[in-house]
Amino acid sequence: MSAAPLAPRAADLADIPQLAALRADFLAELGYAFDPALCRRETAAFLRLRLGQAIHCLVAEAQGEVIACAFLLVQPRLYHPLAARGMAGEVLNMYTKPAHRGQGHAARLMEAVIAAARQLGLDALHLKTTRAGRALYGHLGFAEDGGPNAPMTLKL
Repeated sequence: MSAAPLAPRAADLADIPQLAALRADFLAELGYAFDPALCRRETAAFLRLRLGQAIHCLVAEAQGEVIACAFLLVQPRLYHPLAARGMAGEVLNMYTKPAHRGQGHAARLMEAVIAAARQLGLDALHLKTTRAGRALYGHLGFAEDGGPNAPMTLKL
């Protein structure tokens, strides 16, 4: 009989090397061309400055290894009907290592992210999803905005 999965926990500074590696794995799976060493180095530097402040991270572990993570970027916003108090969150880098998928880690992490967002007093959570994640997010109550504005990106 296998042990029950551990509840998600907040990441701390000791987790940064594993989080940086998961970020590189996440981007590689999405098909981005990039330098993995640079990604890990820049992600680690970013997190050392901001973890637990502007960005929060929840992790799932198995045998002392971080096997899944979800980041919550807290953002002050101008008034918007979906963020009347001026605080919203963006879920980033929801990722589970392939060998650990299908075991509910993503659902537990997202439930913990939603709870953290409520504790932080955020008005709304935003995310971008892959086809694989769409059903999970819909089950948790996320819906397509349906508003007149579609996200676009300009690479600078």
